[in-house]
Amino acid sequence: MDGKEYYLGLDMGTSSVGWAVTDMDYNLLRAKGKDLWGIREFEEAKTSVERRMKRVARRNHQRDLVRRGIVESYFHESIEAVDPIFFIRLDNSKYFSEDKDEVIKTSNVLFDDKDYKDADYFKEYPTIFHLRKELIENSEPHDVRLVYLAVINMFKHRGHFLNAGMSAEGSDGSFDVIFKEFCTALEENTDLVFPKVSDYDEIVGIMSDKGKSRTRKSEELADLFGISKADKTLIMYIKLLCGLNADVRLLFPDYSFEEDVKYSITYNDFSYEDKIPEIIEHIGEDNYRVIECGKVVYDRALLDGIMKGYNYLSEARVASYEKHKADLKLLL
Repeated sequence: MDGKEYYLGLDMGTSSVGWAVTDMDYNLLRAKGKDLWGIREFEEAKTSVERRMKRVARRNHQRDLVRRGIVESYFHESIEAVDPIFFIRLDNSKYFSEDKDEVIKTSNVLFDDKDYKDADYFKEYPTIFHLRKELIENSEPHDVRLVYLAVINMFKHRGHFLNAGMSAEGSDGSFDVIFKEFCTALEENTDLVFPKVSDYDEIVGIMSDKGKSRTRKSEELADLFGISKADKTLIMYIKLLCGLNADVRLLFPDYSFEEDVKYSITYNDFSYEDKIPEIIEHIGEDNYRVIECGKVVYDRALLDGIMKGYNYLSEARVASYEKHKADLKLLL
């Protein structure tokens, strides 16, 4: 530019950059017979979310295979004594008939006994929860294959709840005890205090209501506690407890974070555990205990919404099945 001063203006987007060169009076400059302005387009950058989800899925699948292998090894000898090709039928259940192993001569997958077939099994146990409920309530000996199906189902669908939330050591594991532990951890580490309430059933009732959105739950909890929107930190904790996205920088405003980096967590997100090391690095293990106690509250409320007062998940699921069955009869 022959030593002259000039301005370079940039308009940067997620998939393009616009540029222009002007003199000190903002007149567009030219060089080699061309106006010095233009645009460059490129492929938009992608976040690591997709890669992380695939990584989590692979890891969970691998863990599932290991758990299934361990359970199968425990039952293999007993089941083989009564049904030598039971596991072969299960492994081949995903194939078309022509693609199955030669030893498979039937369309039955679970049971192929002379007097007990798949149809008999599903008539007796419409869902796996009916089987699990039967094994809980009836102490009489059952076919080892039935026991295996119930156990493997519990291993495959074990849920994501923290054990401490179900039977916390040193407490009865009730919701009010768990919520008080969260409030204590919050006060000890952040000096924040949740307003006292006397009816914890109302809290868990709001948090476990499947008919309400997570946003609506957070609004009702804020009203219950008498917390105004101006108190952004406590509002953010309420959002966290309701499974909404929470900004860690607002949860712990006294700590420094990189300005251009997002530090958010969601109890409802499968990648929550992947973010724990990064969060601890910024706020420390003592402060992370607050988030961990909040997770126990969230899990317990979610569990109460599923259990609906029953002692076992199987009882709750069977009751839900029977209600749905009765509702369908009313419609027909």
